[in-house]
This record gives sequence, structure tokens and C-alpha cells, in this order.
Amino acid sequence: MTVSVENVNSAGTSSTQGSLSCTLTTVNANLLIVCVCIRLSTVGTVTGVTFDGVAMTQVNVAAYSTSLKTYMFYLKNPHIGVGLTCTATFSTNHNAEMGAIGIIGADPTTPLGTSNVANGSSGTAAVTVSSQTGDLVIDAEGDYQKTPTPDGSQSSLYVNTTSTVAEGGSSTKPGAASVTMQWTMTSTSWAIVAVPIHAAPVSGPNFQAISIM
Repeated sequence: MTVSVENVNSAGTSSTQGSLSCTLTTVNANLLIVCVCIRLSTVGTVTGVTFDGVAMTQVNVAAYSTSLKTYMFYLKNPHIGVGLTCTATFSTNHNAEMGAIGIIGADPTTPLGTSNVANGSSGTAAVTVSSQTGDLVIDAEGDYQKTPTPDGSQSSLYVNTTSTVAEGGSSTKPGAASVTMQWTMTSTSWAIVAVPIHAAPVSGPNFQAISIM
């Protein structure tokens, strides 16, 4: 089965808040990915993310110094519905942006491979993950005050600049043995997470042995 994106939505806040929410409509999605970037002079943590009231699991977090963090969370078999609410809660008030992505065709048992993170202060944010043909690599990029642009080899899912402080986005790229996810922006601090999404196995015909007497 092919892994594909069903639906995407994002949100941001131009003032510091203790949480941030966006809505997402899911129809056939069997995996949900949520990306969150928070920024503060002394950054805290994302204490949890829920989708339609169900707690999500953290994939990984990338941190630049003490001022910027980018998180990724996932949920298998998310609730199906129109305009369901996804909420990220913070340890204290933060500038933030987030995006929710519904995925179709993910492996129902082990949907994710091994994630990787990177951080820096420059005009290029990049991270490399090990993957395989048939996977779909997804990333979460966050940075301070600069609008990011994904590399041309990637499919942009969203870029949210509402915060004007914590800005970021997400993109995908077909799986291969080694996949680099890269974004460019005016030089600033950044943090990025990426992970391969495994495709659901293809079921073959069910042959039964027939005993001939």
C-alpha cells in the first residue's frame, strides 16, 4: 500500500499562550502526525498533545540552546470526524506554531521507523534519516522569526508564520536508504525532526493446500 497525506491544518499564536489548538478532518487516516514548535528566551516543554481528547505519543524533540524546541507526536488509528480538535499544552506560556497531518496507508502495527533530530544557527536546517523504498519521510521544522522554505525535492505540507516568533512547517519526501530533509531561511536558530513512515504490507492471495487422495 502507498503511504499518502490525507489532510493538513496548522495554527500559530502571535502572543504567548499556555496551549495551542487546531482542527483536522479525518476520513480514512490511520495515522496522525502533529508537529509543534515553541520559542521563549528560556524555553519550557510541550507537556502533551491530544487529538479529540486522546493522548498522543512523542516521536522526538529537537532543541536549539535554551530558546527553541521542535516536537513531533504521533497517534495510530485516530478518531474519524469533521473538524476534530488537536491541542498542544505547554509548561508555561510560549510563542508557538503547530500542524496536524492525517496519513493514509501507514503500517498499522509499526508505522514509524527511527527518527533523527538536528539543530543549529544558520540559513539551512537539515537532518538525515535512514529509510527504505516505499516509506514516506516526514519532518517538522521550527525556527526563530524567519519564514522557512522546504527543499525542492520535498512536498510542502504547511508553513505557518502566524506567531512571527516561532515559525515552522512540515514536508514529505519518498523513502530511500538515506533521506535528507532540508529547509532554507534567512540565518537564524532552528531545530528539526524527521522520521520515516512505513507503508502497510500488501496482502497477497491466500492459498490453501489441497490434499489429493
